Amino acid sequence: MPGETRGSSGPDHAVRLARQLHRSARDAATADRHPSAIRQMRRGLALLETPGIDPQERLEVRTRLLNTLAFCLAETGKVDDGLTQLAGVDAELAGLRDEALRAHLSTLVNLNRAALLCRVGRIDEGIAQLDREIERSERRLPAHADPEAVDLLALALSNRGNAHGEVHRHDKAVRDLNRAVELADAHGLPLRAAIAKHALGNAVQRAGDIPAALRHYHEANRSFQELEPGLLLRLRIDQAEAMISVGLADEAGRLLDEVLPELRRQRIGQDVAEAELFRAAAALQDGDLVLARRTATSAQRKLVRRGSPAWAAVAGL
Repeated sequence: MPGETRGSSGPDHAVRLARQLHRSARDAATADRHPSAIRQMRRGLALLETPGIDPQERLEVRTRLLNTLAFCLAETGKVDDGLTQLAGVDAELAGLRDEALRAHLSTLVNLNRAALLCRVGRIDEGIAQLDREIERSERRLPAHADPEAVDLLALALSNRGNAHGEVHRHDKAVRDLNRAVELADAHGLPLRAAIAKHALGNAVQRAGDIPAALRHYHEANRSFQELEPGLLLRLRIDQAEAMISVGLADEAGRLLDEVLPELRRQRIGQDVAEAELFRAAAALQDGDLVLARRTATSAQRKLVRRGSPAWAAVAGL
């Protein structure tokens, strides 16, 4: 019917709503609210089955949804499943005729792939992927200095900096993370700046500068409380790790006991396992061998299921 495209059930409306659901789901995923994000993206994918949608527009929105969905499913399940789904998104992207749009969406897919690789300890693979995407983003940035392009570059720098910190390349980590903060501050992206400051805290913690780490965490904490409280859960895990490293096992244990129920409710598999691992370390410092053994065993089981052998090996020590 001629008027259908303007109605509440027509193809134009379906695409608009699917885009809105993806934006909302992406925000939820950024805040580690993965179950909510997954529900919204599945609704968005169902809407794209509405008859009459332009095939190219359907493909664009569908790949956006599938890309974010793959990341969220990997975070709540097995990383290999997420990586397989991202490969499927790559294959679908080949059907997009708009070269600039295809390149942009390919960057989004590759950043998610790199993040998942780093999450399970495949750091060098993740960094190699990030190196390529950062180089491409920096080449495109002068011509496309829109907020989304800057945000993607700041995200990639944050992720690479965090990855360098994981393997104790401290100078590279701090350089990337400071640049991410500067970019985000210069372009009015306060949440991205706060995420980079959190990662900067992790980097200096691994370099052994616990007071500096706690200062960065404090700055990130203030921003997260105002901008995105969902990110406080991961921050609490890293704060607890810093406390354990200076012998504050009681404080770290209490902090982890507060956040573990919510982490489990959100089904953030890697974060639950890491929190349990640090809870075991805190219990060991306190001399509670039963709790230490129980939580370390639970963490190891989760990490093996996720396909994170490097972390699982740590839990088994």
